[in-house]
Amino acid sequence: EFDISDIAITIPYTNGETYTVYQGNLIPYTNDTLNIGIENVDTSVTGTFSVPITVLGKELTFNLDVVEAELVRIEIVSEPTKTEYWELDTLDITGLAVNAVYENGDQQPIPTEKLILSASELKTEGETQIDVTYAGKTTSFTVTVKPVEVTEIRIRQYPTKLEYFAGDYFDLSGFAANILYNNGDLLLIDD
Repeated sequence: EFDISDIAITIPYTNGETYTVYQGNLIPYTNDTLNIGIENVDTSVTGTFSVPITVLGKELTFNLDVVEAELVRIEIVSEPTKTEYWELDTLDITGLAVNAVYENGDQQPIPTEKLILSASELKTEGETQIDVTYAGKTTSFTVTVKPVEVTEIRIRQYPTKLEYFAGDYFDLSGFAANILYNNGDLLLIDD
């Protein structure tokens, strides 16, 4: 919305004096207040516009430049729901909400598909910072990555051949085992 409260008019008088008068203030040597009437100023479109105003019965114009507000930063409104991962898990950004913050104070949500994330596969154990970038601006959040370790090995079936002579080659035929990891993964080993 176009705000005229900061518009000032400099009025020169024939005696050489000049006065700067703001909207709503008393105009020197008159009993009038400065009331600037501006209609049909559309600030939703960028460009330079000639704006007519009437002051003390005189028609004046000034140029109004309407520019796009500059993006000053991005900020995380809500972090992803999932913040703990196992090594090599894929990052899940469900729940992530990020706003673009502009110099005029406006904030707009950024669609997640327009965000660039620094990691999609989590490889390093410990606290991992995930950078979020949009239009050259970056913010971040942190996730925890836990190591994947073997918790149990269960032999389901022993090898078919269990007796050997010195110099025989070991034969794993028929062998089967389960390897259980702390992240719940199960690896089946069959001959």
